[in-house]
Amino acid sequence: MTPTPKVKARHELISPPDLDKMLSDAEAMIKKLRGDIRDMRSEAKAYLAYKQFILTASKSNLSPKTVLAGLKFAAQCVRTGDWDLVTRVAGVSGDLEARGSCPRCDINLAGPNLQPREHTLPCGIVGCPFERDKEPIPLEQGVI
Repeated sequence: MTPTPKVKARHELISPPDLDKMLSDAEAMIKKLRGDIRDMRSEAKAYLAYKQFILTASKSNLSPKTVLAGLKFAAQCVRTGDWDLVTRVAGVSGDLEARGSCPRCDINLAGPNLQPREHTLPCGIVGCPFERDKEPIPLEQGVI
């Protein structure tokens, strides 16, 4: 009967200097892969935005001229990286006529002079620069 060879323990197979090098290589690879993933996400963000533009434009009841102007504006926002405005203009419930938002109450602003539409007023938020006619409701009371 031949004796069974002794199996080395796992920690005996790799010497400590080799282990340190492997760990540093693994950490460098993880850092590189995280950077690659971040780059892919930022690149994919634009493609997903353009996909959403098409969906928003296809559901729109606006005139083709207005839709085209909205899409051009949204594409310009993609190039500049203004993702909040991209979502506002051509997002899931996008408003192709929006060109900004109120800093206080977040309503869409449209037109060349960035004014809210009549049907969005009064917003009821204290301190809104576009509020008129009615007495604003304090935020503590809540607005539905």
